[in-house]
This record gives sequence, structure tokens and C-alpha cells, in this order.
Amino acid sequence: SAFSAEESVLGFCSQDAKPATKADAAKIENSFFTNFLLGVLCGLLMYIAVTGFKKTGNYLFAIAPVAIFILCGFNHCVADMFYTCCAVITSWSDVAHLIPTTLGNIVGCNLIPLVHLSSSS
Repeated sequence: SAFSAEESVLGFCSQDAKPATKADAAKIENSFFTNFLLGVLCGLLMYIAVTGFKKTGNYLFAIAPVAIFILCGFNHCVADMFYTCCAVITSWSDVAHLIPTTLGNIVGCNLIPLVHLSSSS
């Protein structure tokens, strides 16, 4: 194996994977509300990406919102789980930031359908 147990949590990333460690450290330092809000914004973009691609078949609708959420630093629970596993996990607080992120993603991806549903009634 390319990495020893000391160098990797799951064998995917070494401790020298500084971008993942920095990304995770920034998210851990955010407040609950900040991680939730960044999760909502990402959820909105993911909804736009999936719905836009389903309706048009145009890959631009899938690629552009994903690029925007990455460049803006929004939180996506699955991506953040990967960063957390690549970074050195020392306590449960290192993982706790995933809770508001996940809740924010759920709210964000359901916001547009709920607004659309309430306005059509």
C-alpha cells in the first residue's frame, strides 16, 4: 500500500493531503448556522443541477452549478465526509460539522419545490 496506517484514515489520502485538511479545518471552525446556511446554498445549486439536466439533457446544467458550489465554498455533506476522512480526525467535534451541513443540504434541495408547490396552490 502507498500509505501506512499513520498516514491515512481510510487509505485514500495521506496526511500530506493539505488541501483536504485545510478545507476540513475551515468547516470545523464555522458555526452551526454558517455550516447550515452553506449547506442550504449548496442544496439549492444541486437541485438546479439535477432538475436542469433532467429537463434539458444539457450537461451545462449539471456542470455549472457544481462548479459554482465548489468555487464558492458551499458545503456538500458527501464531499465534506471525504474531506473529513482525509484530514486527521481527533474528536467527534471534527465530525459534528456534518450535521448542520446535511440538514442544510436537505432544506436547500427541497426549498424550490416547496416554494413552487405553495405558489401553485
